[in-house]
Amino acid sequence: MDDILCKRPSDIAYLAGAGISIPPPSALPSASAFISSLANTITKDPNLQTAILDRTFTSDSDKRFVGDFLRFEAVMGCIKLAIDPELQILRIYSDSNTPNSYHFYLANQLNRGAIVLTTNFDNLIEIACRTSGVDYSLVVSDEKLETFSANPSSFKNPVIKLHGGFDLIDSRGRKRQGAENVKTTLEQVGKVYLSSRPNQLTSALSTVIRTRHMVIIGYSGCDDFDIMPGIMEERPLKGLTWIDHSDQPVEVLRQPPQDSPDLPPYRLLAEHSQKQSDIKIIRGSTATILGIDMNEVNTNERYDWTNMFANWSEKYLVSEAHRRLLLGQILIKLDRFEEGAETLEDISRDTLSQEQLGALYLILSCLYVYLNDNKRAILSLSEIAESQQKIEGISLKGFAYFNLARINTNMGQYAEAEMYINAAMKIFKQGNDLGRIADCFHERGRIYIDTENNDEAIKCIESSVKIAERIGDLTGVAIGYNEIARALTEKGNFDEAKVYIGKAIRIYNLYGDNTGLGITHHTYGYILAMEKDYIGAAHWFKKAIEYERSAGAKLDLAHSLHSLGDMYIGMKELDKAKKCVEESLKIKREINDRKGITNSELLLQVIELMKMDLSL
Repeated sequence: MDDILCKRPSDIAYLAGAGISIPPPSALPSASAFISSLANTITKDPNLQTAILDRTFTSDSDKRFVGDFLRFEAVMGCIKLAIDPELQILRIYSDSNTPNSYHFYLANQLNRGAIVLTTNFDNLIEIACRTSGVDYSLVVSDEKLETFSANPSSFKNPVIKLHGGFDLIDSRGRKRQGAENVKTTLEQVGKVYLSSRPNQLTSALSTVIRTRHMVIIGYSGCDDFDIMPGIMEERPLKGLTWIDHSDQPVEVLRQPPQDSPDLPPYRLLAEHSQKQSDIKIIRGSTATILGIDMNEVNTNERYDWTNMFANWSEKYLVSEAHRRLLLGQILIKLDRFEEGAETLEDISRDTLSQEQLGALYLILSCLYVYLNDNKRAILSLSEIAESQQKIEGISLKGFAYFNLARINTNMGQYAEAEMYINAAMKIFKQGNDLGRIADCFHERGRIYIDTENNDEAIKCIESSVKIAERIGDLTGVAIGYNEIARALTEKGNFDEAKVYIGKAIRIYNLYGDNTGLGITHHTYGYILAMEKDYIGAAHWFKKAIEYERSAGAKLDLAHSLHSLGDMYIGMKELDKAKKCVEESLKIKREINDRKGITNSELLLQVIELMKMDLSL
């Protein structure tokens, strides 16, 4: 290893990802293996299993995957909300106590002066250190990350756990239990991504990158929230070697290869190689490159994570109702809204706890409002409108009022919407529920946009975005950026609007939110339409329609079809315009969008009049 890198361990920092803990005897699951087992547990429908597991790589902009895919963080959020609030599922990782040769190699390098950073939740590097008699300093909490950033030399043999861990073991064997320091849900990693100033984690990472040659092993780079942005954006890098594990002969690359130029390691190489020479990718067997004998550790004893998973499932997915509760949430994350609603509606309520029932009504009511199904939404909200219960700190009564405000905004009943949003805001402020306070500011901004009070709308939505950034609500920030772009467009500030909508699209690209991508592409099209760029606007509306068809977002799809038809009118392509508006009208009638029905009927009349004029 020293010959390949020409570096001493004291000049190196290792970034170790999940790949190092997959070989035996550790035998921990990759994210995809974990999600696969979960999918097979919660549904026997092969089509749904495929939908959950389908992960297709793409190079489009900064997006890692397209289509119906799930990030590990999104799955953890679903589990935490209604199944396992304490995330005991992570014990699958923390209970493994059988390090493999990679972990012992890192312990040895640590003892020789290296720094080790890891995204892993397991304690296998620490156990390898203790087994080998290597003292180490565990750096996990924000306070220790901050101290490390200011003075790295104050930590002897630091092991920096970038995403925390469930059960943390220090060098004396003392264990701290619980998920307090785990960064594994979208909200937790989102807080890092959205931080407007360097936070403790990114500062610590920056300190290492600037002072040590970074060696990356067992890490895919498919992380858009904290680690990859930190590596991509840091200038200059001290130096970097990324070991891209494969079964091919060892090969050193200093330029992106033709076969996979857009994989994360090679995007980084393309970004930095023109400016720095000490950056390379080494493809081949990680063990061969590092000079590790993987049989040095007894591999006959394998950690059986599948047994741990089965035990967890027996406890937390105890009935069909529990499995459907998790499956319904995941289908919604995949933008399969109707299937998600059907799955959740068919749940037998008597096997769920009171907290799980509350979560069920919370999820369903929010879903119905999004689907513009006011009847089902109101029926669901009636179940929680007088409830004093809280789910994950969310008042169900306040949530009911908030969604009643959304329904009234959608129907153009703004006085009623104001009444409900004020009631919801009062409840959420009493409970100091920052997430829902942000939602209320946003909804109030929507009311102001619809009533053409754009200055007040921007003030409200900016308040919403500030709170969402603080708590790590990626979706809340993206929605806020979209609404600010809408308000700026109404004021004629088109260039500024494009900046905001671009930031919203980037966030939605991070985790493949087709619904959000449809909304934001529609807004970009609207900006161009206001600039009279009908061809450009039509392109963006078509992209919005693609996302909305994929997501099954009927109301949004109807609006985009109507807008595309309007662009075709401007381009004098009246047959195409009529086809789009007729499909839009059909959908609006299906979902009883009364205001939309009127608008599409009027636009069809305009098209017919224009066709008559052209025929004269």
